[in-house]
Amino acid sequence: MDGTLLNSKSQISETNAKALKEASSRGVKVVIATGKLARNNWKQTRPAVLTLLKAVDLAGRDGIASEYSPGVFIQGLLVYGTQGREIHRRNLDIDVCREAFNYSVEHNIPLIAFSENRCLTLFNHPLVDSLHTIYNEPKAEIMSSVDHLLSSGEVQVAKTSCLWVDGPDPT
Repeated sequence: MDGTLLNSKSQISETNAKALKEASSRGVKVVIATGKLARNNWKQTRPAVLTLLKAVDLAGRDGIASEYSPGVFIQGLLVYGTQGREIHRRNLDIDVCREAFNYSVEHNIPLIAFSENRCLTLFNHPLVDSLHTIYNEPKAEIMSSVDHLLSSGEVQVAKTSCLWVDGPDPT
């Protein structure tokens, strides 16, 4: 949805809504796929998508998506099949997270962990801030070390995804 269906205000434009309605009226089956982790809580991802679709009259039994629709969420980490049943969930391994964050620090590349309703990172960066200011994610908390980030009592790696943030090469 991000960058394709949603505009810069994280809303579905009228043009996109009309196109989806037209496709649906012609029998095209629409399956929502998004990398976004709504409110940083996997349980809220599908409801958040349905709220966006409802705002342009695209949600519900007669819309293109409902709680009974298939969908792909959180970069494919959470997948719903027919009748809206969860058919796949993949969690990040803590050793993979540790290696990624160590690489982030070594190469000064921002990395954010999404965990429940929090964003966690190891250092401040304008691109990290953009997740909050542009994409409405919670403001990232700066953690003192990789171990602190991964062992924080509120961080559950099983419900964490990581996002590399980088801009174009300045050269």
